[in-house]
Amino acid sequence: MEIKLLISGWFLGIVSTLTATWLQAYLTRRQSHSHTLMETRLSTYGRLLSATKLEERYPPDPQVGLSEIERLLYNKKVSIWRKRRKELKGMATEALLLTINPQLKIKLSDFIANNNPEISLHGVEDLMRDEIGIR
Repeated sequence: MEIKLLISGWFLGIVSTLTATWLQAYLTRRQSHSHTLMETRLSTYGRLLSATKLEERYPPDPQVGLSEIERLLYNKKVSIWRKRRKELKGMATEALLLTINPQLKIKLSDFIANNNPEISLHGVEDLMRDEIGIR
């Protein structure tokens, strides 16, 4: 009888130790995942906001009668604007994958899907701040 109590006590000790170890590992992994996700959001949102602040307007249409050099300069400006806009849409796509705020998701997906040069991401700063808890 004493041996049975000794074995059952030993078994319960092993089970409780294993359970506590598993629970600690699970909670640590979960906290690490949440922390990593938050750091990724902060980094991505920071890059997106910085690019949004630096975004320039689409170059206005040139007037009739431009010289060859002026037309080339205008085409160069448009090319640079398109390249930066493509990079901005890439950052917006990355942020869309990380966000959980439905309003921010709508704003980002509308920006990504729309080819209108007049649409910008100005005004998403408040939505991003709400999601990461900065006010």
